Amino acid sequence: MRKASVKRTTKETDVEVAVDLDGTGASSIATGIGFLDHMLDLLARHSRIDLTIKAKGDLHIDQHHTTEDVGIALGQADVFVNVAGGVRIDEPGADLAIALAIASAARRRPVRARTASFGEIGLTGRLREATQADRRLEECAKLGLMTVLAPSGTPTRGKIRVEQVETLRHAIGAGLDAERAQGADEA
Repeated sequence: MRKASVKRTTKETDVEVAVDLDGTGASSIATGIGFLDHMLDLLARHSRIDLTIKAKGDLHIDQHHTTEDVGIALGQADVFVNVAGGVRIDEPGADLAIALAIASAARRRPVRARTASFGEIGLTGRLREATQADRRLEECAKLGLMTVLAPSGTPTRGKIRVEQVETLRHAIGAGLDAERAQGADEA
């Protein structure tokens, strides 16, 4: 399924989500939570999926219910991978890897084999260096990875090829295989 719409109503929230993986990157997002709106807009814009989200929640108490129910509704749209138990990521250096995983699913193209990525994504899609780049590259080498996509300015280290990328769009082009995954057209 390449398009999906979900409505979710609980005691705390009322959420409507529409996703089109074959879109242009258009978004209309109104959750009442500025940072969440910003991240969802970046997701839509840079992965070129259309995303419409309207959410009303008990923000006078906290942002937890609205954020959670938007995530649940997106998960129920059957266009994103569900992760058992959920995942909490508060490491900005993971932005690029997460964005590549989402772009891979949306475009039905695998991430290049033996490739890792790290970097923070800014508001305009420009990539910023992640902290502790040397340690990250060292861990990639231990895992036998051959290439790392990282923001410009990231130092090279050892035998690992560091492919420096300026923007999320550039990283998606460099990080995904040119061919669709086998059987991808069957979905």
